[in-house]
Amino acid sequence: MEHHSVIVVGGGPGGLGVAATLEGWHPRFEDDYEFPSPEVQQLARKHAHDPLALDLHELLERGHRPIEFFRMRHHPVQDALPLGEWTLKFAKHDRADWLMLTTDGPGGIWNNVPRQQLTLGPAHWMELAHYPIA
Repeated sequence: MEHHSVIVVGGGPGGLGVAATLEGWHPRFEDDYEFPSPEVQQLARKHAHDPLALDLHELLERGHRPIEFFRMRHHPVQDALPLGEWTLKFAKHDRADWLMLTTDGPGGIWNNVPRQQLTLGPAHWMELAHYPIA
């Protein structure tokens, strides 16, 4: 096998999110956005151009879940916003040297779920931030 700097095991939602970042798609905050906590708002402004540099322990210490920090920008209201209204945007950077190993196609086990099976949430919950499913 050839050498790569990063090996991603699995092509499910977690692996795809990591792959997008390794491919060079990095988030940034733009336009007008508000976090409900002044402390979190301050952290967001400090890391607006590189949210991945934020020390997630700072959020945890203030009683905030890190996933909510990004979810609130991606889906600030219950329904998905049109792409033009997102305050969480993505910029292309240099890609890392990575390889994904998976026995399924992109999406992982979701490729093998029966079409009539019900899921616990709407499809946009599973989308990659810059690649909508629908």
